Amino acid sequence: MEKNTDAWQLVAGLDHRDTDHYVDKTHPDSFHKTVLQQTLDDLTVDELEICGAETQFCVDTTIKAAFDRGYPIVMKHHMTSTEEDDLIPVPVMVTHYERIWDHHLVTF
Repeated sequence: MEKNTDAWQLVAGLDHRDTDHYVDKTHPDSFHKTVLQQTLDDLTVDELEICGAETQFCVDTTIKAAFDRGYPIVMKHHMTSTEEDDLIPVPVMVTHYERIWDHHLVTF
């Protein structure tokens, strides 16, 4: 997605507040060349709840990067999404990754 385009904007209907913090990213790893780590440190965050888009790319990569940094990670089931794939239907993809993460990287 190109920054500052319509595709870059928050999804309509998303509950957000003026006090929310935003991190611009251009890499599947949300920590890579962003202010995320500094923001978490400044806010003294010691646990992450993750959701998001592109299950097999951005979400998976960020979960692994957060785990490597020692963060306990919590999620709710089916809180990620991805685009249709010719080989693997989206619900199967999401369930597959949730099984990989469960009890190893993430607490559901």
